[in-house]
Amino acid sequence: MMSYILTKLNNRHKCSKFFTHRAQIYTPGRIESLELFINVREWMTDQFGQSIELDYFDELKKTRDFKLKWSWKVDINNRYFIYFNDDKILNWFTLKY
Repeated sequence: MMSYILTKLNNRHKCSKFFTHRAQIYTPGRIESLELFINVREWMTDQFGQSIELDYFDELKKTRDFKLKWSWKVDINNRYFIYFNDDKILNWFTLKY
């Protein structure tokens, strides 16, 4: 079963100007978490279109004017995050998972 921690982003989060919430996805095992994260990303792509990793978005937004519907990040501690830019996408995610 998938578990996630939903966080409302605020000024403490550097991407709060572009995204409203994030979900940290986890399961008890590292490999299980990775497989689940890949499945969630595939579902997000099918539902809302392609996206890019958050760190690349941070770099590209300096030279391009575009808005992502969603994004993802894997941090140095192998924590998996999905970022949402509006409540509609967040609601679809919470209904699915």
